[in-house]
Amino acid sequence: MTIPVKIHKSVGSCRITLPRQLLEELGVRQGDVFYPIRSQNGIELILRDKKFAQVLESKRDFMQRHANAMRKLAQG
Repeated sequence: MTIPVKIHKSVGSCRITLPRQLLEELGVRQGDVFYPIRSQNGIELILRDKKFAQVLESKRDFMQRHANAMRKLAQG
């Protein structure tokens, strides 16, 4: 399943169009939500599920509560 997709310019943003064949192979449909994640393999699109969304939200909350420490860590 290596079907290339292209980023297209849209009004004020960009969009990616997934061919029907790819949508069917992935088992996804219009309205599904993905999270782009940078990984050692490049960029992965993770389909949102309840558990993943909860983990992501807890990480965001942690980083907001400890914003000063996060800045210090980012400086090295």
